[in-house]
Parts: sequence; structure tokens; C-alpha cells
Amino acid sequence: MEIDWQPLKNQKFIDSRLNAVYGQDALKMYLGYEEPWWEKLGFTTGRAVSTLPVRQMIYKGKGKPSSDTSKDVNSKSMMLVYPSYPHASFWDDSMLNSHLLATPLATNMLASEYNISETILAEAHNQIAEVHQLRPEDLARPYTGVMHYWKQGGPQGSAFYSWKGGADWENISKQMIKPIEDENVHIVGSCYSTHQHWIEGALTSVEELLNMHYNQQNDTWIENKRVDRRRRGVYSREYENIPRWT
Repeated sequence: MEIDWQPLKNQKFIDSRLNAVYGQDALKMYLGYEEPWWEKLGFTTGRAVSTLPVRQMIYKGKGKPSSDTSKDVNSKSMMLVYPSYPHASFWDDSMLNSHLLATPLATNMLASEYNISETILAEAHNQIAEVHQLRPEDLARPYTGVMHYWKQGGPQGSAFYSWKGGADWENISKQMIKPIEDENVHIVGSCYSTHQHWIEGALTSVEELLNMHYNQQNDTWIENKRVDRRRRGVYSREYENIPRWT
């Protein structure tokens, strides 16, 4: 759908406002294992960070046993591999030269666009083994896996946006809520917010719109300071003493 809005044809508006941010690619790969092999290495939760293209590996164990022990017999574990810009581009190159698996890794999975190709699975397996100082043949391969790649210019677009260096982000973030003073057009979302990459940014921009233009100052369902404190608290507890390899 083409939006016929005059400011979108104004190069000054495009350069100074719309192009003040740039999109970043990211990939998420969920790998299912029969058991959490990383626990034998001393890791039960948190993440490992590497300079390899896998970048981040977040450990997801079996969790706490349920009251019904019979439900835990077939419990599995999962690892989330999360490379973002610039590491995500490595996997884009891999996908261009690979084919999706003819059948899903697990018998109960449906074939879909999210299945992982054998090329990518093998490369991810080798890198995960290297990060944990193991030989690939000594590490159990995942029994299932799915992935999604957010790419600038792709069907879903970029994963998130960041301010360009030198951009007057404090003023632009407010201006973009109502870019043209005499037109009732608003732009909200995390893209031009002061909390990019987070859902809080989208919610905060909506709150600012209501406060600035619809006289809703009494609505305090978002408290920025509380959000910031909560976010820092989560990181300090969950990711304290993060194992890192280079």
C-alpha cells in the first residue's frame, strides 16, 4: 500500500527525521535438546557470549520438576541462539547457499519457513561446540530447531532500529510524535523512541502522544523510571557473572 502523504516527498524531512535511525538485522534460532548438556559444564541458566557468529547462547533448562513426576520423564531442554547486527549477516550468507530440510528434524513438527537448513544447523553446532571448548562429535546434536531472520528489506523488515551517530535524538523523538504541526498525523513505536529495541519504547511513545496532544496527563500506566529500574534489576540478577569466550 502506498501512502500519499506530502512530507514523505520532502527530502529535508526524510533526511533530518526519517533517516535519523537505521535498521539492524537479527536472527533467533531455537534448538531443542534431549537434555541440557550445558549443566554438566556448570551452567544452569543465563547466557554465554562469544565473538563467533552465534554471538549469544541463552540456556533454557528443564525447569523445576512438577508435582506429577510422570510429566517430567519426557521433558526436554532448549538453547536460544541470538546473533544481531553485525553477526546476523553471516547467517544470511549461509542461507543463500543452503536448502531447507526436506523433512523437519522432529516427527511432530510441521514443515514451514521456520525450519532450519542442514547447512545452518551444522555450522551452529560446530560454533556452539567451539564456544564451550568441545569437539563437535562430543556434543549431542539438537533433535529439533526453528529459526527466524529479520532483515532490512525483507518481508518483516529490520529487527529493531538505532539512532545514527550525531542524530539529535532527544528532540527528534518528540517531533516524530507529531511531525507536522498543522496536520493531525502521529508516528509512535519504538523506532523513534528513547527506548529503542524494547516494547517499552513503543508504549512510552503512545503515553507521550496522549500526554502531549490529548490532555491525558493523569494516565500514569507507564512509569519510565520504574521500567528502567526493573530492567536493570533483571539484568543484574539473571546475567550476573556471565561466562564469556572470545
